[in-house]
Amino acid sequence: MIKNFTRIVVASLSVVLLTALAGCNREDVEFDNPILESGYTQLTVDNAGTAVELPITSNRSWQVEIADENGEGFGDWVKISPESGRGNHTVSIGAEANPGRQRVTRLRVSTSIAHEYVTVTQRPAAA
Repeated sequence: MIKNFTRIVVASLSVVLLTALAGCNREDVEFDNPILESGYTQLTVDNAGTAVELPITSNRSWQVEIADENGEGFGDWVKISPESGRGNHTVSIGAEANPGRQRVTRLRVSTSIAHEYVTVTQRPAAA
């Protein structure tokens, strides 16, 4: 009976330990201070949509996305490449050609534990 009890306890502890380890990802166990710096807080794209560079400095995985808080599709004209990565990288921020007025949106540059915002302005169509 004691052998069965011991087996049950060992099996239970093994399941708990494996579950805890499986729930961790690399971001959770990195002990160095997180670094996330996007090179700018504002970028301007010309009316033709020519891409500009956004340098990212990070010691973690990151992503860049349109921060569309209103859910109205603002910023769907922005082109981001690449949208995610790890470590230091330069991201290309471009746009579709602007047929009208000046356009403005915000990008969110984020890791699992930090984020920054970059405002992107596209100049109006040529008169």
